[in-house]
Amino acid sequence: MRRFTARALAALAIVAAPIAAHAGEFDGKWKGSAGSWQVELLVQGANATLTLQCNGSFGNTAPFTFDVPVAANGHFDAWVGGAGTFVRRNVTGNLPTFQIPPGGECGGGTVTLQRS
Repeated sequence: MRRFTARALAALAIVAAPIAAHAGEFDGKWKGSAGSWQVELLVQGANATLTLQCNGSFGNTAPFTFDVPVAANGHFDAWVGGAGTFVRRNVTGNLPTFQIPPGGECGGGTVTLQRS
């Protein structure tokens, strides 16, 4: 078993503090909508799962799920869509607000997410 000195543990606490602060600020489930898109974002630290579902005039699509990175300040910028889903779009913003570019049957717009 490896033992750490008090000095090593203190250094670890200093490094871990910013990580812990980032982990809690935006963590959780967020929901919102833009155009015909229903949006859910599940944030866990620097990682998030973005789920988009279009409720267009032609009916509802299956939910599309993407992994997106989230910065400590809540900013994210990710390309989603493509093969087997919908035309690629760059979703970007600062939590709790981000943009879905317009286009297609589902449209786009500003999403203001609410914690759920």
